[in-house]
Amino acid sequence: MRVRGGSHVDLSKSEAMVSEGRIVRLSGIKQGPSFFLSGSCMAQQKKGVSYRLQISLDVENGEVEASQCECAAGKGPIGGCKHICLLYTSPSPRDQRP
Repeated sequence: MRVRGGSHVDLSKSEAMVSEGRIVRLSGIKQGPSFFLSGSCMAQQKKGVSYRLQISLDVENGEVEASQCECAAGKGPIGGCKHICLLYTSPSPRDQRP
């Protein structure tokens, strides 16, 4: 996952979470030069806990402009936790993303 400034975030930790179907809500909308994804996912190690997530993507290059999650590692302006990666790699509404 490319983030503004050229750094990358490792997506490997979120792969198992995608197959487990941990995203419970997902929506996306294009607004001007950005595409906004929001959703919530079930925590992997804490039963019954879910986190709200938000990502802003640049429409032209798909770069992450901003992201945040309610977990400790996902605090903005650009959170890099596995929950953010899960939202980024989630299959829907992927066909609408840049």
